[in-house]
Amino acid sequence: MRSNSLNKLEIDLQIDMDNIYLSGAPDALNEFRKRAYKNYQKIPFPNSSIREWKNTRIDELQPKNLTLMKYEDSLDFHLSRDIKDLIDSENWAGWLYLSSSGSKYWLHDDWIKQGVKLMDLQTAINLMPNIFPLEFSGKNRLINHDKFYMLTKAFAQNGIVFFVPERVNISRPILFVFDGSGEKKIHALQHIIRIGKLSSATIVINQRYNEKNEIENISSVIEEIEIDSNASLIFVDVELSHPSWWIFNYKSARIHSNGKLNWLVYTEGGLYSRHYLDVHLTGAGSEARVTGICIANNIEHIDWHTSQKHLAGDTFSDLLFCSALANQAHFNWSGMIYISPKIKGADGYQANHNLLLCDDPKVVSKPGLEILSDDVRCSHGVTIGEIDKNQIFYLQSRGISENEAKRLITQGFLESKIKRIPNIHLHQFISEKVNRKTKQLFCESQNDSSMLKLND
Repeated sequence: MRSNSLNKLEIDLQIDMDNIYLSGAPDALNEFRKRAYKNYQKIPFPNSSIREWKNTRIDELQPKNLTLMKYEDSLDFHLSRDIKDLIDSENWAGWLYLSSSGSKYWLHDDWIKQGVKLMDLQTAINLMPNIFPLEFSGKNRLINHDKFYMLTKAFAQNGIVFFVPERVNISRPILFVFDGSGEKKIHALQHIIRIGKLSSATIVINQRYNEKNEIENISSVIEEIEIDSNASLIFVDVELSHPSWWIFNYKSARIHSNGKLNWLVYTEGGLYSRHYLDVHLTGAGSEARVTGICIANNIEHIDWHTSQKHLAGDTFSDLLFCSALANQAHFNWSGMIYISPKIKGADGYQANHNLLLCDDPKVVSKPGLEILSDDVRCSHGVTIGEIDKNQIFYLQSRGISENEAKRLITQGFLESKIKRIPNIHLHQFISEKVNRKTKQLFCESQNDSSMLKLND
């Protein structure tokens, strides 16, 4: 454990400036990355004496001898059996697989003919340099002063690019898979998703961070989504992390007039993971429904910072974040609904529900409202509690063991949130991961209690 000394401010991620320049990138993009690098240099390495990092474990991060992961296709690169099984598990409209060894992608001819673009970031820069977007026009002060955010803006080596032109409705889901691996590596990725006017799509991102033993790695990922007027997007975002990873994710969605977003984020932690999720409702009639599900155990520490910005009238946002925590897991959530001045008819809601599976987990929950206009409706709610003992007793009276009863109750608590996504196939996709994780939780809990009895 590192102390909060002044020496902590001297720590930095040693990345060669030459990594700013991407092969084939237009001058404007490289200049933008240079400016991001200058901002990155000005920002001190975070420590827990900074208000935004106060309740985190950032002081434990010792980024020594870490190098930037390069994403270059290997000659012997091939898809693993589990990835092939995932691709074959559903009738996808297209898929993209990205790892440090290479990338592969496929899109059905029907969508290629209609102008849909699906590829990795390096390929997109070479094929579409003139339409490659640099950043949102909307600014977020907190994120723009974050060390890892600016690192990713300056040094992103690859990512996902998905463009849907106007009046194209993709009837089947698109699958993106990212495989993180390596030893003492910094993964910097930027994902860019654009849905054109009067178009619709469904996306599943499966981000997996694997590792041997407990060698530290850092992943810093920016996801930028733009939904144009009268367009809609269903987005399922899955993050499965090994407990040796430090995860920094920055998720933004910008929704124009009458656009609709239904976004589900499922995370399983990592040694430490920090997430920003910002929804910008920029046009009248725009809507966003956001669901977050976090499951953590052992010493995992998860931070979530969410923001719902109502920048136009007659906008709607509904955010629900929930966690199921065991052992010494730590979950922080802070949310903010912002209502811009002089707008009418905005409706915003945020809630955070937390289920503690034993006495050890810690939860910090901070909802917030910033309302600068009349004739709007905003509210929030927070619950923190344990499993109802009466429910456990009822299930035990039907012959179910205590651990199995807790598992079933936990799954039921989470399942109601999964159903906020209007797609039965995606329900099953998420439910399988939730069921697998909850089985692990209660298996470990049972083993721990047995060990205590043996020691006694």
